[in-house]
Amino acid sequence: MPLEPPSPAAGPGDAGGGEEPLRRLTVTLLVDNRVEARDLRAEHGLALLLHAEGARGERTVLFDTGQSGAVLRHNLNALRIDPGGIADVVLSHGHYDHAGGLKALLSGAPRPRRVVCHPRFWGPRYRARPRLSEIGAGLEAAEVRGAGVELIEAAGPFVLTPGLWTTGGIAPREPWERPAGFLRAGAGGRVGDEIDDDIGLVADLGDAGLVLVTGCCHGGIAGMLGLVRRRFGNRRIAGIVGGLHLRGASDERLERTIAALSREAPAALFPLHCSGAAEVCRLRAALGEAVRFAAAGDRLCFPG
Repeated sequence: MPLEPPSPAAGPGDAGGGEEPLRRLTVTLLVDNRVEARDLRAEHGLALLLHAEGARGERTVLFDTGQSGAVLRHNLNALRIDPGGIADVVLSHGHYDHAGGLKALLSGAPRPRRVVCHPRFWGPRYRARPRLSEIGAGLEAAEVRGAGVELIEAAGPFVLTPGLWTTGGIAPREPWERPAGFLRAGAGGRVGDEIDDDIGLVADLGDAGLVLVTGCCHGGIAGMLGLVRRRFGNRRIAGIVGGLHLRGASDERLERTIAALSREAPAALFPLHCSGAAEVCRLRAALGEAVRFAAAGDRLCFPG
């Protein structure tokens, strides 16, 4: 039997009635590796603005903040989006290209009211190849709290508003999707990093299905979809938006990924950021027009 959707009674959250679906979800691509719109900028990073409309009202959530903060601020201004409307910032994991822009939000005004992340988000992080390099968020929990922003660390699903949750960490993971070549600070030195702080978002649109939003998906899209099935039930996947971390993936991993996505048959798949240009073309060839191209400045609406 699938698990019931998470609710504040079962875990942290400030919204009542986690069973209520959203009426509409709009996802605005604020930061991505690609840009096609005039007057916008791109960088190696990801930031998505989610506007959730439900029976009890509306809520705006920023999922990741890009790399620099400068591109995030510029694109917010260019798109005429008031950052004062952002209630929550959700950080998918503790890498610079997803959390580096948070300092810019904390140092300015207005600031978000809450920051949500996994407890394992913090600390120095490294990429081992092609050479050892530091890729952490460069941020400490004290900086968030010191800015007067509530910090919520949730290892499991967290209710942002009725119909919109964080996924919690991906477990168990598919063996062929386990991240390799990443390190973090550990007792006595650097240790292998499973990037177990990797989280996504799930939006429940009722009869229209579920929308899954991913950051880098270091834990693997098959593992993430399995988690969604276990925690949120056997529901139609109306959309997947975000990074799939497939750039440079082996043929075996690509074929396994294509098979996992084929089983789920998402109505729309928008691979972003770290998904890889050649790899996205492979997905498109295998899955057809469900795989769609998007870039910074695009606005995606569900139901579409």
